[in-house]
Amino acid sequence: MNDKQAEKCVLLIVVIIGILGLCALFSSAVQNMDVTGAAVRTGYTPVCADSDGLHAERKGFVSILYGSVFPDQCYTYKTASEYPVNKGTYLREYYCDGDDVSYYVYYCGTNDCQYGACISTKYTLVK
Repeated sequence: MNDKQAEKCVLLIVVIIGILGLCALFSSAVQNMDVTGAAVRTGYTPVCADSDGLHAERKGFVSILYGSVFPDQCYTYKTASEYPVNKGTYLREYYCDGDDVSYYVYYCGTNDCQYGACISTKYTLVK
């Protein structure tokens, strides 16, 4: 095999690996999103998705296409400035505001927020 043939083989391998990488990237993005056939046909892919739709009594998360995941979490203080806790008083409920991530803070009652959801239906919006 001469130098020209070796260069062509290396270039072919690099192109194949690049195509496989792009296929893997796009297939995992489509599998993880709730995209209907209509959305694919029109070319619109939602950037932000909320798994529980602002239901404080259900543990959920907001995910950003090609980005971060924001799980609903419990806190001891309404400022939610400390680390999240398994059992707390306040719930930070994330939601999609268009294509942006935002959140509400709910008062669930003393130790009534557990693992990212209010266990009582008597929660109130704080912020």
